[in-house]
Amino acid sequence: MSDRYGSFVQSSIGKKVAKNLGLPLPVTLDRFESGERLVRGSVLVGSATGDDKSVCEPISRSYFV
Repeated sequence: MSDRYGSFVQSSIGKKVAKNLGLPLPVTLDRFESGERLVRGSVLVGSATGDDKSVCEPISRSYFV
């Protein structure tokens, strides 16, 4: 974390103080790095019957190559 509050609450004493005062404990966010997959896990791509498939088909092709 780059901000002071975030750094403080990530320390052991900071966690205790924040918890006792009822302050929020921010989570460390995942950051994208070049070469990683955009999504972890599975993604379901589909459409309802009769819908235009011009968006669905190119997306599904790009992930199943």
